[in-house]
Amino acid sequence: MIFRGSLFSVFYEKTKVSADYNQVRLHRKSRICNRICVFLFLYPQLAEELLNKEVLNYDDIVTILGPCPFGDKRVHFSSPEASAQSQSLFSG
Repeated sequence: MIFRGSLFSVFYEKTKVSADYNQVRLHRKSRICNRICVFLFLYPQLAEELLNKEVLNYDDIVTILGPCPFGDKRVHFSSPEASAQSQSLFSG
């Protein structure tokens, strides 16, 4: 009987850990979905365009929301300097 009880306790602990881990993941995903819903509620044109196209590129976003007030955020790799700058941005 002791072996059987300890076996159940091991399964119980593993199930509890798995349930706790999945609860954290679900909570994180629900927060992300909530933020997306609020964003789409604030920008109904963007939501409508996403329903039509499913994928939007940078130019589509600029057309819907207008240009970024801080300048174009695209990285152009036409020169070695731009390539070096992008490498420094992504390397940390």
